[in-house]
Amino acid sequence: MQGAQAAPTRQLVYLRGVAGSVDKLGTGKVRGKQTTHYRAVVDLNKAAAKGGPKTQRACGEIERQLGTSELPVEVWLDGQGRVRRFLMSVTTPVSDTSSTGTDHHKARAKTTIVEEFYGFGTPVEVNPPPSDQTADLSELTTQRQAR
Repeated sequence: MQGAQAAPTRQLVYLRGVAGSVDKLGTGKVRGKQTTHYRAVVDLNKAAAKGGPKTQRACGEIERQLGTSELPVEVWLDGQGRVRRFLMSVTTPVSDTSSTGTDHHKARAKTTIVEEFYGFGTPVEVNPPPSDQTADLSELTTQRQAR
């Protein structure tokens, strides 16, 4: 899911694919802010249809890896409708290659991603490095995507 390589909010794009009912689980605080806690299921096909090419590729890859097009998610929204916490739990098959070289999916691994969002409206000052300390890597990115 490339969470470490993408912007922290990248996972939120999957919320465009919420399918079926959304269950309200209650209220509570996230980092001191009052929130409402919801649970839903994301349909990766629906999320892909509403997203751009990157989202479509990511959804296809996730579906291929997980063997399902559905992802259970939980979100905590504040009074302004902003996501304060996002939780996604996925179970993936773990390959066990026997001495015959055949892949057998005997085990499954559960991964839970929890992201918290805070500091909305905080002033930020960014000082870019001097141009002699930077490089344009867009060509490398384009070559990688073409593969």
